[in-house]
Amino acid sequence: MMRKILLIAAIAAVLTSCKEEGMIEFNIIPLYDGQSVELNEAVQFGDMQVRFENLALYMTDISIVNNGEQEYALSELELIQLSDGIRGQTILYEEVPGGNYSKLKFNVGITEDLNAQSPGDFSVEEPLGRTDFYWVPWNSYIFSKTEGSADPDGDGVFDLKWFYHTGSDALLRSLSIDIDLAVDQGASSILALSIDYGRLLSNEDGSRFDIVSKPRNHNPDDTEIIKKLVDNYKVSIKEEF
Repeated sequence: MMRKILLIAAIAAVLTSCKEEGMIEFNIIPLYDGQSVELNEAVQFGDMQVRFENLALYMTDISIVNNGEQEYALSELELIQLSDGIRGQTILYEEVPGGNYSKLKFNVGITEDLNAQSPGDFSVEEPLGRTDFYWVPWNSYIFSKTEGSADPDGDGVFDLKWFYHTGSDALLRSLSIDIDLAVDQGASSILALSIDYGRLLSNEDGSRFDIVSKPRNHNPDDTEIIKKLVDNYKVSIKEEF
């Protein structure tokens, strides 16, 4: 009889263990003024049209917080490259404790300890081994890339190349996003996050960045426009339902 009780208890423990974990499909989607946007698609940007051609960013210390204020780490670092346009990028996280989660926490950029290193410290297959995401003059990884072209003359020719690259410890931004996520036993739950690049490239008064007079930044002593950009992440990133 005792053996039967122990066997039943062992099976129950296994079943309980299984039902307490699920999976998360973490999907990051690019938007423009609240609408889906494809790379190389022309959109209205103030009094001109622009195209987005490369959208990428590092996210670090990604975690979720449940309704009991318990925090669960999902990933130390991800390189998000929205090269596929409307489909965005999806990352699968397995063995996530079941429950209801109300917050997503992460940094946009590389934490100070990792940013003190360089691509030579990593293999080329690793996200931090990418030399095209490192600024030697800045001694910093490039935290995000927002690149495109514009047609300032309205002649249908997108001949103004513009880009904003962020980086350096001072431009790391930590965010906490309200979410409504239920992770169920043995199931896959979708957590969709949108980045609205219309809001990201807007001033406080709603006007767009002046990409004609300042189409790019690569001067470590001139960070005004990219500081505005990283400060805008808090109003540009939200959960999509």
